[in-house]
Amino acid sequence: MRYAEFRQQGWAGRPPFLLLAGEGYLTGEAAALARRGVEAKFPGFANDKLTAPEATFAAALDLFRLLGLWGGIRLVEWSGESLRAEDFRLLKEEAARPATGNLLLLRLATFSEKWAEGLPDSALVVSCDPVSKKTGGRRAQLQWLEDEAQHHGLVLASDGARELLERTGGAPGMVENAFAVMAAAGGHWNAARVREHVADASIASAFDFVEALAERNLERLQQELPKLAASQEPAQIMGVLRHHFRRLLLWKRHQGLNRQEIIKLMKLAKNQEFLLDKLRRQAESLGETRLKRLYGELYNFDRESKMTQDRGTLGFETFAMRLFLQLA
Repeated sequence: MRYAEFRQQGWAGRPPFLLLAGEGYLTGEAAALARRGVEAKFPGFANDKLTAPEATFAAALDLFRLLGLWGGIRLVEWSGESLRAEDFRLLKEEAARPATGNLLLLRLATFSEKWAEGLPDSALVVSCDPVSKKTGGRRAQLQWLEDEAQHHGLVLASDGARELLERTGGAPGMVENAFAVMAAAGGHWNAARVREHVADASIASAFDFVEALAERNLERLQQELPKLAASQEPAQIMGVLRHHFRRLLLWKRHQGLNRQEIIKLMKLAKNQEFLLDKLRRQAESLGETRLKRLYGELYNFDRESKMTQDRGTLGFETFAMRLFLQLA
């Protein structure tokens, strides 16, 4: 089952084994939805949460079995990267046994669809991977945003969906935050209205990282790197930085425009106009020649990392050092 379908259908403890697999924000949202469903059906239920590596899946399963002897309704949650083959064997055996009344919820970063085929009907697997350009294409992403807008009681025009995709990068958490702002205002949303109300996430997540570059401060750069990596999905960070450097280059090339014209050119929301002076300082500190070199290095690293799949923290440390060396 896909996340969108699960959100519409909900879950109130049946089937008793629920596996949420995929992107962290969406599995968190699905888990919260599941808890609300259980609370509605079984008010005052007990909730026990365990997380790897502090607790193994086997330990969570032991707790689930033990609590089954006590009666009542208890929800046992376990969060981990994935299930090993032995873990899956234990899960399959447990799911095949008579129900005890207790519930088991698993939040996993990855899960094999082939394994899901081997589970009995007492287990439900929900895929929480977002629609991305890689998995569904840009058209699918835009359709997803329009569907999400409808879910929030909004009307999102085609140009509004394109603008929203650009400003959020399609990251589920960023999209949900944007819809919270839009839902408060309500109504019909075109590109101009999206630009006016929705902050561009690429500025917020990239700003301090580029600020460290502008200061030629290697120590700060190394401190900001983990923050940048944590603020976006790995596959989106390159796009975020490209977007930021493109803005800086726009500033250098259009310094003759007045303030309002530059704000419009950079597509800043009203609540982001204060960033204009900071962007100006970054652009002036780095200079157009260095900006072009940095932008070229970013493009080269992005191409290489796509070929080698090197998008982990170590890969970005290498990337940060390569950028820093371009400042010489």
